Amino acid sequence: MLVQPLQRAMARAIADQVSDFETFYSLFREETEATADALVRFKAATHTWQPKVWPEMVTSLCMHGPIEVGRDVTDVRAVNNCYTSVNVLGVPNVSDSLVVIDRLVFRDKKVTMAELARAVENDWAGEEVLRQRCLHLPKFGNDDTTADYMAVRVADMLLEILESRRNIKGFNFRPSLFQFMGHTYAGLLLGATPDGRKRKDPLAHGMNPMHGRNTNGIGATVASFVKVGFERFQGGSFQIEMEPTFFPEGTRRGDSVDNFTSAFFEKGGVQVNLNVISLEKLKDAIDHPEKDEYQDIVVKVTGYSAHFVTLDKVFQEEFVQRVNYGSF
Repeated sequence: MLVQPLQRAMARAIADQVSDFETFYSLFREETEATADALVRFKAATHTWQPKVWPEMVTSLCMHGPIEVGRDVTDVRAVNNCYTSVNVLGVPNVSDSLVVIDRLVFRDKKVTMAELARAVENDWAGEEVLRQRCLHLPKFGNDDTTADYMAVRVADMLLEILESRRNIKGFNFRPSLFQFMGHTYAGLLLGATPDGRKRKDPLAHGMNPMHGRNTNGIGATVASFVKVGFERFQGGSFQIEMEPTFFPEGTRRGDSVDNFTSAFFEKGGVQVNLNVISLEKLKDAIDHPEKDEYQDIVVKVTGYSAHFVTLDKVFQEEFVQRVNYGSF
């Protein structure tokens, strides 16, 4: 949802010769609102036809309302509350991109918007120096004030825009900063992004930092993550992969996990997806899925679990790109 509004805002900024970041951000907000309005129209059409072509009969039998009014749960006025959840893609990529645009285009004037847009459109071909400049600016997930401020600003904007829209059932839209699998393939369709990400790379997983960018340890990652205030959103899972060496010898893993998750929830986190697995073992499992020792490896991919060797290779490769913590 967010990468395309950013792309359109960049094109408008080039055409209008925008000279300051706040004006550019206003364009980005306008394009995000236009996307939200298109979503409202799409969902209105979906909600109109869903009870006719895809009714949820079992769900209807398990809820108050549908039986009493004689309507499927997906129908208008079937239940007392019917909010529309919106899974948003690429928030960390967009917020990291906005940091790049603010710094390199408007503050330091190291590159023009047109030059940056052209480099992104060409998937950074021949622009590795510029790409490295973009990659080395502050990134969400490191408890960095600049990067975290931008991520929170974008998340707050999403919340405001979507909650101001209503579906045909009379209830507002609710953003979910979470993704099951859309982030894995979306980059191929949307192209590269100004944060330094190449087209072939996945987008960030939900609101988790982009793969490999949270380099200051798990404490800094948590500190960035909880600043978003997930109690206001429909969803936002913290994905964490740990090496077995993460846990000191002689300690009980269950106790360590309990201590970590308790502290995480006290800071405002709402959900943790946790894996404890050797990264090297997973990499070998990609190349040698036939080995007996890998047949029973089950990983928490996002909101679902799966046997690792049965996953599509694209999902396997996305999984091993994530930061795998060996220690605090």
